Amino acid sequence: MKHTIIKLICAAVFAAASSASAQTLSIASVQANVNAQTELVVSATGFSGITALQFNLSLPTGVTIDDANITKGSSAANHTLVVRNLANGDCLFVLYNMDKALVSDGTLLRIPVTMPNEAAYITGNLISFRTATTAAVSSAGTANDFDIVVKNPISLTDNADNSTIISSNKDKVADVTLSGRTFKAGSYNTFSVPFELSDTKMTAVFGSGWKAKSLYRSYMNGDQLTMEFKDYTWITPGVAYLLKVSTDVANPTFEDVRISTYGFSRTTDYVDFVPTLGSTTIGSAGDDASSIIFLGAGNKLYNPTAMPAQMKGFRGYFHVHDAGANARRFSIKIDDEDDEITGVQEFESSGVQESASYYDLQGRKVSGQLPKGIYIVNGKKVIVK
Repeated sequence: MKHTIIKLICAAVFAAASSASAQTLSIASVQANVNAQTELVVSATGFSGITALQFNLSLPTGVTIDDANITKGSSAANHTLVVRNLANGDCLFVLYNMDKALVSDGTLLRIPVTMPNEAAYITGNLISFRTATTAAVSSAGTANDFDIVVKNPISLTDNADNSTIISSNKDKVADVTLSGRTFKAGSYNTFSVPFELSDTKMTAVFGSGWKAKSLYRSYMNGDQLTMEFKDYTWITPGVAYLLKVSTDVANPTFEDVRISTYGFSRTTDYVDFVPTLGSTTIGSAGDDASSIIFLGAGNKLYNPTAMPAQMKGFRGYFHVHDAGANARRFSIKIDDEDDEITGVQEFESSGVQESASYYDLQGRKVSGQLPKGIYIVNGKKVIVK
């Protein structure tokens, strides 16, 4: 996170008479969005007997003052405001009244400032100052530190192409909302995002007890293709995972993440685990639908009903290589001791299609996603679970 400094420097305060009370100028911490305007509210406390004051506001590169729209608060309503931009980049503020009207406690000024075009954490401090008569300094003032948190809110939509938003925000820190994406508790969800996530950031969104796993290897045993997964506690951008959460989470927002265009498919001998960061068209007309496997509700594996297929963003799908084309059964192997599963959890393959034709027991040809039952394929009985 980038740190920049705003300084409010009180150069002089003129008093009608010496005051024993401690004077304080303060600015409250605020939060704003990139390229947006927010207000710095300068407040006065303990200003009994003060008729005029002067201070400098030092701003970092990228933060600008809209000096034409500065407004006076109730504590300086009867005073004249003079604002000057200094050569060193500071902005000079002078408040005075020719009739020696007093500055009262309360809101002194409302200063509109425009934020930079990147997220930042801007720390500022008010430098201690002194009250004075026309002849001498009489007492010291106090000051506070303040922050401006500059946020960059971005919404990525699961049914849209997010590539332009992702590329235009590459390396920028943002608060990212996955609009339209819901993670259901009780089974595994596929998951991919264009930013890195630590254990802490995952827990902030999904709560404790979340589990993330990604493809480790795949192998054939006869006509069964098994995909093995292993645990991960750190999410890499642009990589697909299986994610289990303890409660449903809809439209999650991940704060202060750095957008990345990095990413890759997890590649094994027989299967790739492919991420989708937006609405994605998979394959072309005429492609073999049995080479694409989706993970659906209830931990069910299934093929798309037709090609090309469409998948929403922030998910992942399995692409079976030619080497695994003869697979007729599929399972996912997960070491999940916390769920009291001793070594292997198998997800039934529901509707995973073969390239051959299927017939029901009445001799009728069937196609698409098949319900559970017994079918005839190439003269042999096949059970779809």
